[in-house]
Amino acid sequence: MDVLTIYEPTLFKVEFVGLLVRYNPRNIVEKLMEEIEAKIRLHAGLDDEAYKVSLATGCRAADAYYYSMCI
Repeated sequence: MDVLTIYEPTLFKVEFVGLLVRYNPRNIVEKLMEEIEAKIRLHAGLDDEAYKVSLATGCRAADAYYYSMCI
């Protein structure tokens, strides 16, 4: 099977596990996240760009991280 590369800010990881762990055991969520991380690339170091986007637009923090990937 081919691997699909998806570029996401690190916020994705935090949001995703936070959602899953509400309904699933922690060990299952951790294992799933490890498998997913092998197939996606997380963008680190977007804090400065997200800050600038939020300052310029007044958007939510989560949105600022996604918008900053487009700059």
